Amino acid sequence: MFEDPVIAEAIVDRLRNPSQIITLKGGSYREKLKITKKD
Repeated sequence: MFEDPVIAEAIVDRLRNPSQIITLKGGSYREKLKITKKD
């Protein structure tokens, strides 16, 4: 089904192990970096 074994293993890992959703609030750190790099 998947030619790349790394992708296949990552998909199986995510299906096997339950995950938790974390909601973050506040400004984006990456946006701040992008603005400072333009200057």
